[in-house]
Amino acid sequence: MPKDPLAASSRTKKKKNNNDDPMGLSQSKKSRKKPDKKAPPPAAADLDRSTKKKKIIVSPAKKEDPKQSQQQKRHASEKDARKDHASEKRQVKEPPPPPPAPKKEKSPKYEHDPKVIETPNVKKLKVETTLKSEESKVKKEILARPESIRQGLKKCVHMWPTPSDIEKLKATPKPWSIPQVRQTQNLEYFLGRVPQWYIEEKFLKNPGDFLVSRDPTNKFILSVKTKEPGNPCAHFIVEFTETQLVRNDRNYYHRLVGTVPQSNTVQGLIQKYKDSQTNFQTGMLKQNTKRDAELLTAILPCQSCIYSTQEYNYHYVFIRNPKDVITKEQIAKGEGYRLYKGTRTIRLPTITESITIRPVIVKEYDTQNAETMDMIVREMHIVQTIRFKIGVNTVVNVEGIVTVQKPFHVLYKVCSEGSLMEYLKAHVEDVQVKEKFLLLQDLACTLYQVYKLGYLHSDISAQNIFVDCKEIIIKDLKEINDSKKARFLIGGWKNAVMEKTKKFDADKYPLCSCRYLAPEIFTTNILNESTEVYAFEMTDEIPSDAQKLIQECMEEDATKRPSMIEVWRRLRAINEPATKSLIQKTAKTQQL
Repeated sequence: MPKDPLAASSRTKKKKNNNDDPMGLSQSKKSRKKPDKKAPPPAAADLDRSTKKKKIIVSPAKKEDPKQSQQQKRHASEKDARKDHASEKRQVKEPPPPPPAPKKEKSPKYEHDPKVIETPNVKKLKVETTLKSEESKVKKEILARPESIRQGLKKCVHMWPTPSDIEKLKATPKPWSIPQVRQTQNLEYFLGRVPQWYIEEKFLKNPGDFLVSRDPTNKFILSVKTKEPGNPCAHFIVEFTETQLVRNDRNYYHRLVGTVPQSNTVQGLIQKYKDSQTNFQTGMLKQNTKRDAELLTAILPCQSCIYSTQEYNYHYVFIRNPKDVITKEQIAKGEGYRLYKGTRTIRLPTITESITIRPVIVKEYDTQNAETMDMIVREMHIVQTIRFKIGVNTVVNVEGIVTVQKPFHVLYKVCSEGSLMEYLKAHVEDVQVKEKFLLLQDLACTLYQVYKLGYLHSDISAQNIFVDCKEIIIKDLKEINDSKKARFLIGGWKNAVMEKTKKFDADKYPLCSCRYLAPEIFTTNILNESTEVYAFEMTDEIPSDAQKLIQECMEEDATKRPSMIEVWRRLRAINEPATKSLIQKTAKTQQL
């Protein structure tokens, strides 16, 4: 057959294509040449790619070493022996535990025997209790320091948030922010109308302490303890006026007189000054007032309850809401004031508002000026200090003062028996001479301690001594006859001073008390301790020892009168014969 040229050319093309395409991608499936299988990697040499199963590779049989085969047989026999021994151990059953011993019933005879009853380790308990008590003492000492409130270690009940505030804010997420107070008199560091001397003496004790008060002219005062030499207090007037810092702004703002910073509220103004105080720049208060002062710690009426063990608490004396005082019928009228029966509502800062209502005597003043306010606060301060330092049952308590708005009120404790004059008239037959001497002894002791504090009453009279009968709870039926005990309290501290002497002004002195005045007052015009000793005069129905004491007390020469402590000691000697003999013996020894 003749060769076909076309077939030969197609064959040559296929050969060329096969050389150019070794994988055979350009060829059809049938004519495509399968590539040579490469050897698998060494790690997967025994795996088949299609099935992923291990290949069974038959290796040529190796010649066994007789020594190695003997060792392997020996190891296998040892393993089998161990397994058999373990299986035998498992098959052996453990003996059951013995039954519990029957409980011995305690006889009633030995039921309360101290030897039978297990006593606790007393020494260990004592050590634990002593350690706990020491830890609690240390904690109390730390919390009692004034620095604890400034370091944030302690927060009193009266500070925000109070228990009632916490109950309301439970649903809101923390941190809680202090709410904005529109009315300044509702600020927790607002003290009402008080004089500046009282703020400096009672409240501002460390540099940076501040509070807000009101003066008699109705202006708010920001008082701060400065860092200047001697730490004097600075009192800045807060005015409410048109500042006109922005053109056409006719709104009223709070600002310190002569300064630029302003705010809609007094609280906002104080917060501005506090925020400007940083470690790197001086505060706006120092820049605007030219005084070295910062607002660090707000002082509450309770003084954060830090000084509760050192001095009296002003919180419950200060009445923030005048509606808490209700006046009823009028009792009496004096020079510049009226007395009413009334009640006072006390609100405690608890979760549920707890209210107590107390009966009080309300004194309402006719004038509301700086002098009246000064007299009210001075009387309250003297009475509360005496009650705290000397004793509760010594003077008539000032329950509270209202100086937030006019008229000014002073609230006194209700004395069940009235004044001493009324009590003696009502109990002429009951009160014996010995009881009168005991009364005078108590009064002399109280007045002596008052003089030691540096105070002067300056109006001692029978009308200013009040009697209160306290009911005593008696458990024994035999002592029912002595169910009431009379307490004699000194009142009338309106004209008292925080000095040992006072100038006498006849125009301001009540006429009813002139009979108790010493004769030299009308020439010297000075009241002191000796002039008050003169007030201890008595009737003729008294023993001879008391008559001598009276004559000495009524001496015209003030230097010859005994001191108040000597009056108290001699009255005690008259009332108690044992002490009298001791005084006589000491007097003889002094003479010898």
